[in-house]
Amino acid sequence: MAAAAACGLTASGEAPSPTPAPVVFGTVLLRCCADVVDISVAKVRRFCERKIPPHVRDQLLWEVATRGLSITIYERRRPWPGAPDPDGPWTRREIAQFRQGEAGGMWTLHWADRNGRWLRMRDVRPAADIDDLIRVVEENRSGAFD
Repeated sequence: MAAAAACGLTASGEAPSPTPAPVVFGTVLLRCCADVVDISVAKVRRFCERKIPPHVRDQLLWEVATRGLSITIYERRRPWPGAPDPDGPWTRREIAQFRQGEAGGMWTLHWADRNGRWLRMRDVRPAADIDDLIRVVEENRSGAFD
């Protein structure tokens, strides 16, 4: 038995089952993170649909865009009737951004300053569930998401 162990064999003389390569684990981990982001994107989209009443959606929308591990909410507005080109392109303004840490980390909430730079909401703790941060945007106690 000692000889078998010294050769890397089990007590029955068989080779131990191979350990999965780190690359395989990494792929599974990345797929898991992608699934979490997909579910979170769906939650943010549902929130945006509920936020804007159907009777004003021809003038105002909240849209969702993704990039990597971030989900961004934009407000889209139709040009006002007195605009030089009332049929022109809709305006787009940043509302909120949710960012997930690497490898399925916690979500953080960000707001856009007047220059369009994203700043983390320091008084809002990171959350494992994006629903907690969606509630912060919905309540908008800070006024950052108007």
